[in-house]
Amino acid sequence: MKWAINRVVLFFCGMIFAFSASRLNGQAPKKVLNAFKSQYPSAKEIEWDREGNIFTVEFELHDTALTAKDSLNYRDVEVHYNAQGTALYIEEELTDDLIPVKVKEAIFKIDNSPTLKVNRITLPPKKSKYTTRIKGKNYSFSEEGVLLNKK
Repeated sequence: MKWAINRVVLFFCGMIFAFSASRLNGQAPKKVLNAFKSQYPSAKEIEWDREGNIFTVEFELHDTALTAKDSLNYRDVEVHYNAQGTALYIEEELTDDLIPVKVKEAIFKIDNSPTLKVNRITLPPKKSKYTTRIKGKNYSFSEEGVLLNKK
């Protein structure tokens, strides 16, 4: 019986350690925090995670470009940093008015559904691609609306 209790206690200690290692509760190296704060001073609802030496921050970015008629005036953003504070890539959920016209046109040639969820993935130096899911398949487009990938 004592052996079983020890295993349960050991299991829960391991789970607590594993969870605390991945969920940073707002803590990341100073270089990473400084880079994030300088790039996104208006970020809200900030959550940090860590996997190895990659620090991921998810947050809401309040967008002043959106009009008052929009029900949501923010977009979800996820940024992946290395330990030196360099952004490795950025993924943003875009509202309809932020999707480039050529990307919209290319998507509507495939499916003219009125509901559209598009993410912009930006890799340094500022090279972006736009991803969406249509009829169970993932599509990637360049800013010019050129189909890059279909899976």
